[in-house]
Amino acid sequence: MNSQKRVNALCYIGLTLGSLIVLVPILYMASTSFKSINEIMTSSTVTMFPKKFSTEAYKNVITEYPFFTYLKNSVVISVTATVLAVLFSTLAGYGFSRFQFRGKGMIMMFILVTQMFPAVMLFVPYYKLLTVNLKFFRKSHNCLEI
Repeated sequence: MNSQKRVNALCYIGLTLGSLIVLVPILYMASTSFKSINEIMTSSTVTMFPKKFSTEAYKNVITEYPFFTYLKNSVVISVTATVLAVLFSTLAGYGFSRFQFRGKGMIMMFILVTQMFPAVMLFVPYYKLLTVNLKFFRKSHNCLEI
């Protein structure tokens, strides 16, 4: 076995393990959704498959909550945000590619630098800004003031 085949085999093993690490919790969550509430709460062991198949949780979600209203709201917001992002990104990309103007390099650098940081990394600074500097959260009720 030559070295390229070993590298490929190791890559496939690593990718398979990574896929299992990602997929097993998702499959466990999906299988748990088909368990009854009693089975979830009283079971002392973790089992991948339900002892008795139940769609009780799905019936509860659809009948007791306005699920389809929530779904419609989510679809409207996500489609609108996606369309607007694509529209404005296309216009900005066209402007940056076709026109020469003063400050173009600095604006491009700003856009690229802001894309390097994940949004999750900014949660703590935003929270600090809102609580310490702007007093945006009430301490007595620990809720957002609007």
